[in-house]
Amino acid sequence: MDEESRKPGASQHDAEPAALRAAAEPALQSACPQSQNGFKVELAKRCIQQTLKSATQTA
Repeated sequence: MDEESRKPGASQHDAEPAALRAAAEPALQSACPQSQNGFKVELAKRCIQQTLKSATQTA
């Protein structure tokens, strides 16, 4: 048994980080950040990625 398969929640069905990022990009493609809140676009992408990761993990 390899190290990855012993991690809680890890499986061959867990999504790859690059795939999660690619899935989050279209949702915010038309976002128009203002001068003081540009960080929120990146924050939203990370939130989407984390939500998708949680949704695709197996117990």
